[in-house]
Amino acid sequence: MLWHFYVHTDQFHKAALVQRGLATSRDFAIGLAQRIEYLSLAISNIKIALDAARSGPQQPPPPQQQQQQQAPGGAAAAAAGPRSAADDGGDALTALRETEDQLEVAQVQLEIQQQVQAQGHAEVAGELDRLFTISELYERFAGPLQLWEAMLLIFRVANYDDPPLVLEVWTTILRSALDDAERTGLMAVASTVAALGPRLYPSPAFPLPQLAELLAGLARERPQQYMPGFVTNALVQAGVPYGAVFRALNAMVAGRGGGSGAADDMLVREVAALATAWVDAHGHQDVPDPSAAAPDALPVMEVDTALSQYIITSSLATNIALKNELQHAQGRLRKIL
Repeated sequence: MLWHFYVHTDQFHKAALVQRGLATSRDFAIGLAQRIEYLSLAISNIKIALDAARSGPQQPPPPQQQQQQQAPGGAAAAAAGPRSAADDGGDALTALRETEDQLEVAQVQLEIQQQVQAQGHAEVAGELDRLFTISELYERFAGPLQLWEAMLLIFRVANYDDPPLVLEVWTTILRSALDDAERTGLMAVASTVAALGPRLYPSPAFPLPQLAELLAGLARERPQQYMPGFVTNALVQAGVPYGAVFRALNAMVAGRGGGSGAADDMLVREVAALATAWVDAHGHQDVPDPSAAAPDALPVMEVDTALSQYIITSSLATNIALKNELQHAQGRLRKIL
């Protein structure tokens, strides 16, 4: 193939152009996995070309043969005339961004194809052998076939910000996990969030405040299965930093007026569980300087202040059991201050 020739003659940018042409071509019977491989190779070659352009003038490539060998995609990549390192560098940067975007979409498409194959839609799976845009994947496949998790991946890749729609998809996914007779209710919900979260957070496909509300609502529906820390652990396992989880939960408490009631009691128990989980995970370490905190650091002073307020509220409501739980969590937190 022509791209082999370009690689062997250190013309990596041209090699990448051929590989991208092959990946996107509709003229050849190439499977989706092979197209993804071509995109990956193109990215590697673009990076080599970019490094070469940054390192300064290079030795000219060997004289090209007057008649280049023909190969699929070769016509698309036959470049004109000599180019400067600056030209190659600028083109390489643009090509790198474009090809990385194409690869990200193609990887989502591969998951859709695998799901379609598992459902027995062989004809549709075959159609997915050529590359589609992210909009086409949603409109032609994920939406009509109700591939809910694929929808979330599409929202992330597209940076699509539609909280009501995203929450509707999440609700469908989590209710399916909750009601699955072969799974274990809230544990299945937490496992689903933990599995999807690292691929979606942070992005509009993982709307933290709304998702925290959804998890809390599902927990209230299954009080016999609920254990304090359910919401906290699901979000932390999904890759959400402790501080972000705390602020989401604390905002939910504040949004209810900070009053006492079953819903509020559950939320403040979640904050207490978050503090305890963070102490268990990080209590042996020095508390980081807030100005240089680690990404998963807990805003200890903010949490301590919130716990103090919750303790006052629980005392006024004569909820002694909750007050004791909160004081225990606060005591553990203060030991490392």
